[in-house]
Amino acid sequence: MAPGYSFHDDEEKAAFCKRMAKIQLHEALCDVKIKCQSFEMAAHRNVLAAQSDWFLKAFTNGFVETGANEIILQEDEPSVIEALVHFCYNFDYCDTGEKCSSGLAGGGGPMAFNVHVFAAAEKYLIEPLQRFALNRLRYHSRINFNAEDFAKAIEHAYTATSDPKSLLRRMIIKISFDEMDHLFSTNGRHKSAVFDAVADRVPSYAADLMRAAQRTGRLGEECRQMLCPTEGCYSNVYYDVDSNGRVAGYCEECKKHHLGNAEQFGVVVYPE
Repeated sequence: MAPGYSFHDDEEKAAFCKRMAKIQLHEALCDVKIKCQSFEMAAHRNVLAAQSDWFLKAFTNGFVETGANEIILQEDEPSVIEALVHFCYNFDYCDTGEKCSSGLAGGGGPMAFNVHVFAAAEKYLIEPLQRFALNRLRYHSRINFNAEDFAKAIEHAYTATSDPKSLLRRMIIKISFDEMDHLFSTNGRHKSAVFDAVADRVPSYAADLMRAAQRTGRLGEECRQMLCPTEGCYSNVYYDVDSNGRVAGYCEECKKHHLGNAEQFGVVVYPE
């Protein structure tokens, strides 16, 4: 039996988050209200400011009038702002169900929803939320891929985010390669008119796809690129493929070597 003075860091952090979420749920000690169209939620300034540099500046640099007890975010999707606030307390949010899909003005499912959340995280300067949204986008692409949903995700990713590190765009391209046979083949089960039109409406996506195809196609020893598989890193990693199809790369950011197969790292390796 563990001594009474044992301290488990991860467990204590998780318990703290649960207590904070419970306080927010019951609106105890809340000192600000977030309003977005039909959605409103009570919150704590210190929690929002700790997670978001945008909210920190809003509360400290005069974006919000001194003493004001509400912030109105009318330009955003209510379901997305709800996910954002929920993440600030729980490091999680719900991205399934009718509430999420029907809450997007342009339509879409879980993949599109997570791209919207990524865009909001970028706008309100919450970097951990960007990484979490990327993880959820990847998750839904693997277990519940839908071409129409992905088309909406692509369009929003390329028109509503700046994505200076290309984290989202690289993920979009990776998913495109994973589902290429289904997206572009005539008889593919995911073939759809909605997806067919994306390349025409979003030429920058088509250009990224073409460049990625050149990098990962039949180009001999040319280095390829992938997202670092280290959890929480997501840096751009150059990799090589040996004669046995093994993928090897080194991440300059997290200083780790990565060796495995193409499926493990989510890359596409074409035969010579």
